[in-house]
Amino acid sequence: MLFLFYKKIKKIMNISKKTLQISKKNETPFLIIDQTVLINNCNQFKKNFSNFLIYYSIKANNTNEVLKILIQEDINFEIASLGEMQKLQELNVPPDRIIFSAPTKLSRDIELAYKYGITTYTFDSLMEVEKIAKFAPKSNILGRIIVDNTGSEWPLVGKFGMTISETLDFFLHAKKIGLNPLGLSFHVGSQNLQPDSWEKALEKVHHLWEQLQKKGVHLSVINAGGGFPVHYTKDIPSVEVIASKIKKTAEKLFKDQTTFYIEPGRRMLGNAGILVASVINRTKRGEKEWLYLDTGVYHGFQETIEGFRYEVFTEKTGEDIPFVLCGPTCDSTDIIMKEVLLPDTVTLDDRLYFLSCGAYTTSYEAYNGYGYPETIIV
Repeated sequence: MLFLFYKKIKKIMNISKKTLQISKKNETPFLIIDQTVLINNCNQFKKNFSNFLIYYSIKANNTNEVLKILIQEDINFEIASLGEMQKLQELNVPPDRIIFSAPTKLSRDIELAYKYGITTYTFDSLMEVEKIAKFAPKSNILGRIIVDNTGSEWPLVGKFGMTISETLDFFLHAKKIGLNPLGLSFHVGSQNLQPDSWEKALEKVHHLWEQLQKKGVHLSVINAGGGFPVHYTKDIPSVEVIASKIKKTAEKLFKDQTTFYIEPGRRMLGNAGILVASVINRTKRGEKEWLYLDTGVYHGFQETIEGFRYEVFTEKTGEDIPFVLCGPTCDSTDIIMKEVLLPDTVTLDDRLYFLSCGAYTTSYEAYNGYGYPETIIV
């Protein structure tokens, strides 16, 4: 039975049989990462982006064991907070392998990052420029601009990015107050399924690049961000296809004048992880069969709130019927997926295996390195 189960999963994820055998022994719920898959992903990015600087977005999964593997694979890191920086500090990652890419940062975090030796910071507002100048004087800065997020399953427009006119004004101001304009940054949105999105973004960057040069702002770096997709339930373009589109567009527009960064997160880790949960109850409500699991929306499946769906497998056999999958909490919105086909024999204590869960699952426990507010009783 394990062999047939393994064959089904193997079609979707390049997970080893050993990984599945281990996943049968531990108490649920847990996330299991196949380090062979992670290393293969690293090599895939290094091969297809050989002339790019690769900065792993550690918010995707900041587990120490994962970070240690990435360090060994000579991957750099992008951070969003002091908490994330401290994780890297504890692992002795030198500051020249870290960039601070969050467009909005705590002043304290900027100051401590600067003291550690981090020299590159992203901004998308005038106030952020002034904070960087105050707490990290003479640092390198990347301006994050608004680009079209068409094709993204989780668009990032609205909260982030500057218009063309804002970018021009803010860079000129930054230069006046002693910062070093380094480059432009963009993000095509998380889980982007359209390689053309990067091409369109680079065309906008090139237009702005030329305008900045005319104003006396000479840049040398383009950060093409993340957005590289993972297979969940839809077909996705490969890293190779996206890389080819980015490199061809970059060569056409920028020749050899520019250094390029990318910030993979989801694609680096997603397909290396399986989240394993157990059934703790089954009941019928109306016409629907419900399975209650020992983890849920608030403990690993936050992205289902935005409509993300996962491939789910079990070792049980039988006729496939629709189930509602929900978590164990007393919150009625703790519903992982409203319809999943599983064998009708699934029952108490059976294990469910959620594929492609290596990124943005357990990392939400302290997302972006931020904890919960302290409670003060007065």
